[in-house]
Amino acid sequence: MFTTGFKFFFGLFTAFCVAALVYGYTTGGDHVGPLSLGWKGGVGDHIGYGLLVALGAVSLTISLVLVSFRDADAAAQAHLQNVAEVLTDQPVAASFWPVVASFGVGAAAVGLVLHPMVFVLGLALVTLSLVEWTMDAWADRATGDAAVNRELRNRIMAPIEIPVIGALAVGVIVLAASRILLTVSQLEAVAVAGVVSALILGGAWVY
Repeated sequence: MFTTGFKFFFGLFTAFCVAALVYGYTTGGDHVGPLSLGWKGGVGDHIGYGLLVALGAVSLTISLVLVSFRDADAAAQAHLQNVAEVLTDQPVAASFWPVVASFGVGAAAVGLVLHPMVFVLGLALVTLSLVEWTMDAWADRATGDAAVNRELRNRIMAPIEIPVIGALAVGVIVLAASRILLTVSQLEAVAVAGVVSALILGGAWVY
């Protein structure tokens, strides 16, 4: 039986897929390009189409997670844990993701005027906030034990968060270092690269 959460997010997945197809064909997509994710033709505007496809993929993932864990239903949790009852009155923990989402909405609004990249960054922040906030809200109500809830949440999200954060950190460091090296002389660039390398190796040795 499909749960309420699954139906909601699967409906979002369907809506985003339809929106991506319509957007792709109305912005220059040809043949079966939007249907094949660009494999057999163009998809039109890549940024908008890609964003809608990404939102659809996120919605599908959340729907599968929710149906797998039965929307954190107390009866299902009790059956799986072989206990008589699972306490579900655990208070919801504070979350900073609404603040991040508000910054994302503001950035998207400003990006409509300033630059498309700012708009895309704002939408990315909103999407990230929705995913993280949804998982936090689900984990808070999974069981009556806060430690178990935190473990459940980390078991699902840590394999995704750690690689993404690592990739973003490497990208930021590389981009920042490249900007510095391009603005100094050749000898100074060698010195800066040596200092940065020493700091990275030193940090790796310490931690």
